[in-house]
Parts: sequence; structure tokens; C-alpha cells
Amino acid sequence: MYIQYTMDPLCLPMDLEDDIPENHLVRVVNTAVNRLDDAIFDAAYPGGGRDSYHPKMLTKIIIYAYTQRIYSSRQIAKAVRENIPFMWLAGRQRPDFRTINRFRSQRMKDVLQTVFTTVLEFLADEKYISLDHYFIDGTKIEANANRYTFVWGKAVSKHKVKLQEQVHALFANIEAAEDQEEHECLGRDLPELGESSELSSEKLEQVTQKLEAQLLEKPKDKLLKKVVRKLRKDLLPRLLKYEQYQVLLGDRNSFSKTDPDAGYGSEENYAYLEKKEIQAVVKYGSYHKEKSKAWKENVGMIENWTYTETEDTWMCPAGQTLHFRKESKEIVESGYEIRKRHYRSESCEGCPLREVCTKAAGNREVVVSLEQLRYQKQAREILRSEEGPALTVRRMTEPESVFGQLKSNWGFRRFLLRGMEKVTPQVGWLSLAHNLLKQATNDQKRKAAIPQ
Repeated sequence: MYIQYTMDPLCLPMDLEDDIPENHLVRVVNTAVNRLDDAIFDAAYPGGGRDSYHPKMLTKIIIYAYTQRIYSSRQIAKAVRENIPFMWLAGRQRPDFRTINRFRSQRMKDVLQTVFTTVLEFLADEKYISLDHYFIDGTKIEANANRYTFVWGKAVSKHKVKLQEQVHALFANIEAAEDQEEHECLGRDLPELGESSELSSEKLEQVTQKLEAQLLEKPKDKLLKKVVRKLRKDLLPRLLKYEQYQVLLGDRNSFSKTDPDAGYGSEENYAYLEKKEIQAVVKYGSYHKEKSKAWKENVGMIENWTYTETEDTWMCPAGQTLHFRKESKEIVESGYEIRKRHYRSESCEGCPLREVCTKAAGNREVVVSLEQLRYQKQAREILRSEEGPALTVRRMTEPESVFGQLKSNWGFRRFLLRGMEKVTPQVGWLSLAHNLLKQATNDQKRKAAIPQ
């Protein structure tokens, strides 16, 4: 009437492998990790003390846990005690949550990249993936930290306008508070800025330097000292920061503060790819804007001017020549050095295009990185070639499916650990788990395609 049921213990432990289907994902994880050379893990174990759990066993249970949407070290330890596939991978051993957490965050931080690369090579050798193209995109995953980590485009524009108003008000106060004859030289600085124009950090830097020179002549001028301090310590750094934010934003609405290189089409990235002899099919911030009619008709954009390399001069649409003045250097946060060249027109007086070209009182001056323009030209030619549109479409689909898997299917929307040293390995574990899950899916498709 009933199937025989007993809870009496067996004399011998049961073989857990009998309970795991042949095409189960856990077998794919087990096979992939077993193929790794034990020497890969040696660097993480300097020796001494009691014997450690085998790193391959810990690697298996962590990868498999991530495929099952289990990210907490306590939940992984619980699964190893209660879940048959986990018990099989662990060989019935029971590492506690501290051991698991220490292994994935500390021991593996310098080894995980090698493990990931080796598994990737296995997948490439067996034709699961192709390494001909690399598709890059970004996604936002919350940090286990401050929630105010994103820069929004509208906020940057609003704060930049307010800052410019503060600068104009500052100079207006100088004129109102002091006798016109006493501060006659200061009155000339405001028209240089262009009272109704948009300020640039470069122009504000020039004015600040002039005021600092005047302060050396009048060291007791309290108002002048206050203005210089306000410009140098507050307004100028903020304006420079807003300009950098707008460059990083490009066509996007926001980017994360934790990603200072959010614009993939930066000069530093292009230089890195060129050094590695990798063809850069990477869009830069203004790529889509360049296609618009407004951009092409904007006579003030240096991209619409003519550059003569032999003479190192620029010619604007009005026929004026801008000659080289000086070179400056900008060091970005990573330490990369950007060389910028400064050019100035001989005379913009009486130019019919002046109103639409510049609102500055003096002659037009531009600052440009010739290397960045060269990289952008190369990228533009590739992106608009026959192959470019097809690669662009694939770039929109290849990475997005991965992000959809991690965030929607696996529910991974927030990091559990803090600090780049701990967060970076967590991304590595997720990537390993994703790749092996795709391998298991492809294996099933291949078997299904074989006639029975």
C-alpha cells in the first residue's frame, strides 16, 4: 500500500553522486574547476598552521552558490550542510561562513583574475566563445555605502549656471564697493569674462592670475584678498569639476562618481588600446552630437575648422588663423598625462561670425589635445565603416543580456561588501558563475541537437 519508508541510519555513507543528474549544472562547475592547475592557488597559501580546506573545493561551492542566487557567506555555509549538490562539491566537508568569506574576499583577490582567465581560455579552446571582439558597457549596481554616488546631468548644468552667477556677482561687488578710479584695473577684468557669456575654467584662471598679480602690488587690500581666495579655493575648482563632469556625461543623463573614467572614449583609454594593438571601436562623448545639423553648422566648434599640421595652425570658418601659443599638461586621477595645446587668433575684430563663434571680449582662443582628436578621427572612421553599425548593434545586445541575467534573474543589485578590494573579487565570482552557467546551457542545446 505504501512505499517503504525508514529513517534508520545506513551503515555506510550514501554516494551523493547517484542523486545528481548527468546534465546538472553542478557537474559543469566541478569539471571546469578540476581542470585548473593546483599551482594557480599556491600564491594564496604561504604555508604554516593547520591544513587548509582545498581551494578548488571552496572555489566550486562559491561559483555554484552564485548561480543559485546565494551570495551571503552564511547562506553558502548553510547550503553546504543541507543541499545535496553543495554537499557533493564539498565532499561532505563543512567550511564555516568565516572560512568562505575570508577565501573569496582575501585569499582569492590576487588569484581570481588568473582563475577567470584560465576558464575563459578553456571556453575559447572548446569554441564556446570567440575572442575576436570585446564588447564593453556599464551598469549601475548599488554600493554597500553612501547612496549619493551618482552625478546627474541636470544637476551639473544647474550648479554650473549658479556658480557663474556667483562669479559675475563677485566682480560686480568689487565695482560697487570700491571707488572706480581706485579699482579701474579691476573693472577691465569683468568685460574680459563676458558679462552675459558662459564662463570657462580657462578664462577664469587667467582672470584669477591677474588679480593675484594685483594683490602682490596691494597686499593690504582686504576686498581683493577675499575675492582671490574665493576664486582660487572655491569657485575655480568647482567650475573645473563641473566641466569635467559634463565631458564624462556625454550623451548620458548620469554617471557614477566612483567611476572617474565613465566616458569610455577618453584619450587615456584610446592610448591604452593603441598600445595593446587593439582596434578601438569605441564611441566618444560627442559622437552622436556630431551628426546633428546644429553641430555641423556651429562655426565655433573646432571640429568644423581646418588644421594645418605643417604650420601647426587652425583656420576658422571666417578665414582667421589661430597660431600656437603654449602647451600645458593635465594629469588625470589615474596619473595619465594629457598634453593640451593653446591657440589664439591674430584678430577677431570686425569678424562677421564673431557673435556666433565666441562671446569673449578678446580674440578667440582654443585649447585642444591633438592626440584626442586623432583618436576620435580613427574611431569615427571605424564606426561609420561597413563593419561599424553591425558591431554597434552587437555592443548593445551582448553586454545587456549579461546585466539582465545578473540584476533581473539573479537579483544582484547591491554589493554585500565594502571597498574596491572586496567588491572587485565579487564581480569576478559573478562573472565566473555566469560563464559556466552559459556553458551548461550550451551543452544542453548541443545534446538536444544530436539526433537520438
